[in-house]
Amino acid sequence: MTATLQHFARLKARHGVAVEICRDSGASCRLIAVPAKSTAKLVGTDGSYNEITIDDWLIAVGDWTMGNGDGVVIPGITEYPLKGDCINVTGLQYVRYWVGHPDDKTPVYANFNQLDRPPLVWRVHSLPG
Repeated sequence: MTATLQHFARLKARHGVAVEICRDSGASCRLIAVPAKSTAKLVGTDGSYNEITIDDWLIAVGDWTMGNGDGVVIPGITEYPLKGDCINVTGLQYVRYWVGHPDDKTPVYANFNQLDRPPLVWRVHSLPG
């Protein structure tokens, strides 16, 4: 097990929450994700900078198994997060987020550890829904 996966396993055990990720196509994935935060600097039309906090989710790439909702993986389904995917927190309180970033030029997910090639854990950006 790599250092990234060991570290993520500790984060997941301590802070992980059950989520279901749904796609318009009907595909879904249930997994344990770790809530996180990041900041983004947005440039206004007048040239001003605004720094905002973004809700992120740390997700193990190996846990991402988009399927039909019954645990059956659907061949050909995109194997990475897409803008507009819905993240439903399925714990005590139902909360919804949408995969996305306020800056359309920023990708909706990034490699959690930039040294991992290919990525082992993603940082998925989201917006409250």
